[in-house]
Amino acid sequence: MWPDMTKFQKPCQLYYYQTKVPEIRKYGIAASAEKRAKTGKRSGWYEEQISVFDCSNRSEEQDIEAALGHHLDRKISSEEEEKWYTSIRIGLELARESKDEFDAIFFDLQQQYRAVGSKAFFETHLQALASTFNQVVDELLKGKLIIVNPQEEDNWQDA
Repeated sequence: MWPDMTKFQKPCQLYYYQTKVPEIRKYGIAASAEKRAKTGKRSGWYEEQISVFDCSNRSEEQDIEAALGHHLDRKISSEEEEKWYTSIRIGLELARESKDEFDAIFFDLQQQYRAVGSKAFFETHLQALASTFNQVVDELLKGKLIIVNPQEEDNWQDA
């Protein structure tokens, strides 16, 4: 069965929230940042909303979200990420940027995305990911790579 592709055409939001760790903020995608915040606050992840951005569709937002990690200036080390994961139980899409810094990066990426489109934006900002994706597709098409359902992996190896 094919996934519901219409969700990629619906408007969505990218949010930026303060976590309970003062120097760490969390960004991500949601159909409604307000609803996501309620869930995040109940889980103890989010403290206060810093920024929310509207995007025309989820495809735009996913490309920008992926590119954000490459454009944030204040990188989080894997050791820090592990420490904060233990504390706040989230380890992805973490940042240190101030509201102004984060907003400027987001708006710049969004303007670029809208100027060049998804394919060119992806190839420009996510070149390593695009290269890996192209390599995986090539290996799949040539039969050099097999996709295995992890739940059935043990049975496949025994066969």
